[in-house]
Amino acid sequence: MTMSDESRGFYNTNKFLHTLEVCILLAIVFLGFGLRYYKVGKDSFWLDEAGQALAAIQPRIMDTLMIVRQHAGAMPLDYLVTRLMAMISLDEKVMRFPSVVWGTLSIVIYFCLVRELDFPDKKSASFLVALLLSLSPVYIQYSQEMRFYASLVFFYAASTLLLIRAIKEPSVRNWLFYVSVTLIGEYFHPYVLFTVITGFVLILVIYTSYKNSVFQFSIKKGDFSKFLVSSIVLIACYVPGYLFFNSGQTFSYDLGFHSDVILEGLGLQAIRLDAGLGSFGVWHIILMIGMIGGLFIVIKQYKEYQLVLSLLVAFFLQFALIVGLDTYKHYFFSARQIIHLAPLLLLLVSIFMVECIVLIKPTVTRYVSMIAILAVICASPLPYIKAVYDYSKGTGGAIAQTIISKYQPGQEVLIFSSSYKIILDYYFLRFEKPDHSLPVIVTVDTINELRDKVNANPDIAYVVAPRNTTGDVRAQIVSLGFKTVSSESGGDFLFVRSQ
Repeated sequence: MTMSDESRGFYNTNKFLHTLEVCILLAIVFLGFGLRYYKVGKDSFWLDEAGQALAAIQPRIMDTLMIVRQHAGAMPLDYLVTRLMAMISLDEKVMRFPSVVWGTLSIVIYFCLVRELDFPDKKSASFLVALLLSLSPVYIQYSQEMRFYASLVFFYAASTLLLIRAIKEPSVRNWLFYVSVTLIGEYFHPYVLFTVITGFVLILVIYTSYKNSVFQFSIKKGDFSKFLVSSIVLIACYVPGYLFFNSGQTFSYDLGFHSDVILEGLGLQAIRLDAGLGSFGVWHIILMIGMIGGLFIVIKQYKEYQLVLSLLVAFFLQFALIVGLDTYKHYFFSARQIIHLAPLLLLLVSIFMVECIVLIKPTVTRYVSMIAILAVICASPLPYIKAVYDYSKGTGGAIAQTIISKYQPGQEVLIFSSSYKIILDYYFLRFEKPDHSLPVIVTVDTINELRDKVNANPDIAYVVAPRNTTGDVRAQIVSLGFKTVSSESGGDFLFVRSQ
C-alpha cells in the first residue's frame, strides 16, 4: 500500500514545518546562551557569590554544608554544584557556568510549558515567550551570577511543566517525574516546592464544575489522590532540609516592600543602569502594555485561557506567601525572591502580541507587522543588556592579588565594611603565597573606628573600601597617610600607606 500524492505532500509539509520550528527554537536558544555566556567571567565575585565560593572550597563537604546553614534560605545542591566546578577551576567564568546553563535551559522549558497550556495560538506564543526570555536583561543578569536564582527559575519551570502534564494525563509515571524533579529542585531552592500551590489551583479549576450556579466538586478521586500523595511526599522530604538548614535562622531586617523592588523582580524596571539610561525604557514599556493587554484577553476569554488564568491565581498566592514568610522571618523583600514568577508575565505579553497580529488580515501587512514587532523586541532591550555587561559586580579579586603581591609579614589590611571581609577571605585563600602566609584582616564600619585603628596600629598597610564609599570618607582615608592605588571605574577602592 503506497502513500497517495496528496498524503505524501501533507506529510512533507508537516515535516518541513516541524523542522522549521526546531531550527527557530534552536536559534533562540543559541542566542540566549550567547547573551548569557558573553563576559560571564569579567568581574570578581560580589558579596553573596564570594560567600558561596568560600563555602565551595572548604576541605570537607560537611564544612560546606555548615556554611550553607548560615546563608538565608539556602539549600545545599547549588553549593555542591559550585563545589564540583571549583574542582575543575576557580576561574569566575567556570564557577558561574552552571548558572549560564540553567538560564539557557529555562528558555527551552518555558517553550515546552506554553505548549502544554491549551489556548489559541499557543504555538506562536511559545516562540515569543522563548525569545522574550532569551533577551530579558534581568534573566541575563541572574544567569551570570554564581547563585541559586538561575537554577530556581529552571527547576520551578520544569516542576510546573511536569505538574501540568501529570494533571492532564495522571499516570503514575508522570507523577513520579513531577515528584523527582521537584524534590531535586526544592534542595536547590525552597520556592520550587511552591508548585504544590499551583497544583491545588489547577486541580480545582480542571476538576470543578458549575451547575445551576451551585459550586459542586467533580474531582476524580484517583487523580486527586495521586496529587495529594505527591504533595505529601514533597513536603515530607523538604522538612528535614528545612530543619537542618533554615529553621534556626532569625533576622532583624525591615521588610522594605515597595513598588520599585516589585517592578525590578518582575523585569518591568531596570536593575542595572548605565549613564543616560532611565529605569524604564522601550523594552519595559512594551512589557507593561503587553502584560496589561494579555491580562485583559485572558480574563475576557477565560474559558479558552483556563490554565493560564489558573497560573495567574497561583502567581498571586505564591507572591503573597513569599511576602508573608519574609514578614515572619523579619527578612527584607528583594527583587530576586520573585524572579521565578516573572516569566508568566512574558506569557501575557506574548498572548497580547499574537492576538494583535491575528487581528491583521493575512496579507503582506501581517508579515510586515510581524517583522516590525520582532525588530522592536530584539532592539529594545539592547541598551539594558549592555548595562548588565558594563556593570562591575566587584574588583575584589584584583585588589586581593595586588595586596598579596606586595604585603610583608605582619602587615594588616583594614576593611571599611565588615561584610566585605568575605570577599577578601575568599580571594586571599585563592591567591595565597606558596608559604600559605595570609594578611591579617581588621574590619571597621565607621570612619571614627577607622581613624582610631590606623592611629593605634602602624602595621595597617592597606585599607579597602567598597565602591559605595563616599568621596568624603575616601578623602579622610588619604588624610591619614594613605594613597589610592586602585579605584577602577565602578569598582572598589584600595589604599596603601604612604612611605
